[in-house]
Amino acid sequence: MPATNVSHPELECAAERLQRLWYDLAIAEQHGQPVHLLEHLCYLYLCALEEYVQLSRRLEQPLAS
Repeated sequence: MPATNVSHPELECAAERLQRLWYDLAIAEQHGQPVHLLEHLCYLYLCALEEYVQLSRRLEQPLAS
């Protein structure tokens, strides 16, 4: 899981989304949900993680003058 102590509002929102998706996936697995649902939740989590990483990298880049 990405670090949760982020200061940029957009990045904070993305981190919270990741946490929710991770929680949903864990609960679905614990409740024995079908594999296709777990795969779908995993796919959503990985997409959200990619968005988080891209946003984080974009925010780390210095502004072009």
